[in-house]
Amino acid sequence: MRDRACASGGAYIGLKSDQGEPASELNEFISESLRYIQRLEEIVETGGDNGSLCGISWILVLEQLAQTDWQNELARKPLIVQLAEEQGVPLQEIARGAKKVLRRFREKERVSRAREFDKASMIRIAQLPGRTLAQKAGPRQRIPAVKRFETTDTLENRVVEHFCRLVEGEYRRVEPDTGNTRSERKGLSSEHNSVAQPFAQLCRSTRATEDFYGVTKLRSPCVSPNFTLEQNSNYRSIWLGYKRLIQRRSEEEECWAWARRLFLNRAMVFTAELFEQAFPEKETAFLPYEKHLRTWASQHHGLWLDMYSLPGPRVLEAEGEFTTVYLLSSDDIVEGPELLHPLSCLNADAYIIAAKTEEVVISPVYGFVGDCSPSALSRAWEDLQQVQCRIRREMFPPDSPDGLRLQQSLLIWADFLRPGQSVPDNCDEVLAAGIPVLNDGWVSPSNSLTTALRQSLLER
Repeated sequence: MRDRACASGGAYIGLKSDQGEPASELNEFISESLRYIQRLEEIVETGGDNGSLCGISWILVLEQLAQTDWQNELARKPLIVQLAEEQGVPLQEIARGAKKVLRRFREKERVSRAREFDKASMIRIAQLPGRTLAQKAGPRQRIPAVKRFETTDTLENRVVEHFCRLVEGEYRRVEPDTGNTRSERKGLSSEHNSVAQPFAQLCRSTRATEDFYGVTKLRSPCVSPNFTLEQNSNYRSIWLGYKRLIQRRSEEEECWAWARRLFLNRAMVFTAELFEQAFPEKETAFLPYEKHLRTWASQHHGLWLDMYSLPGPRVLEAEGEFTTVYLLSSDDIVEGPELLHPLSCLNADAYIIAAKTEEVVISPVYGFVGDCSPSALSRAWEDLQQVQCRIRREMFPPDSPDGLRLQQSLLIWADFLRPGQSVPDNCDEVLAAGIPVLNDGWVSPSNSLTTALRQSLLER
């Protein structure tokens, strides 16, 4: 049975949401990752057509990411500000008078006041003793009848009440906190806060009104709108904003469950930049075709990046010999030629491959998210070295007939470590690069890492 390399020893398959400490390291990891995705989407939207088939040059993407001021608020308006601008007026109209309906219930009513009967009440009247209506009404002169009462406890008003609660929660998440320097930049700017704060107050006051005070709270998000939510202009606007809030919450929950795949969005862009630095276009002898970055409109289990859009290939020439280098995802390996299928035993997130005349050199890439402690990274580092040696010896020996040769692995890890804590050094088996969780500035691959990777793949 084939051994599988795994760089997730001690890593989270899914992180547990830490709602008690808004500034905890794990919360910062999720928050910063989502800020990075937001910036990536902004670049794609401004550089290409919006949608899952959009494409933009990798060079342009990397340049704009490097120029981003990560310490300040990003260009796109926060969701709560967009909701305040689009759903503020409809919510005010609904707050002035929510839609009401007449509900029916059966109750004994005086004969002189009974106005409506249904089948069940008529059957009950017929079963009462007596021949005339006065006899059936008894000494108190009451008979079963249908009464109506006015209520606002309808699906559309339940959605509005849930929408207001979600808005209040979203505002608490991004509310400026000048007393906490670590979360200051995650809060709204003064300009955006001047729009969001009154909207959050409007939601709070709407829920406190008489119309919504007795509305039943939804136990789970509404997924199917009724006629009012689809046709009434005010309620439809709230429904559209409600769906965006539900989608945001669903994405955050997915991110906690797929933390490592969320980190891959950043790790794969880092790998793409490393590929561009190690094998720049200006040094290529031939460029077969060019792949552009594509992103999905929504996450796929924590992944927004289209893994089929990684850059490459590049054809290099040295001493009359040609070498083609590729950056391929795990899906590319599975769907690629049979020669590459043995690479699936490496269980890597991506592969940097140099195809030469007589051999194919492979450098697998792994993304790693630990548990905020140096020991998790050390364990993953040691495990990867041991497995790498064993797989190289058993699966890719020097005299392998298929010409596959396994070189150094690349371990890209989410850097939770504080200044002064030691990290493993590069070795013959593994190259490593840490990406800080807090995006104080853009982190590009170092020159030493670029040189080591190039030498590893192109050495004779």
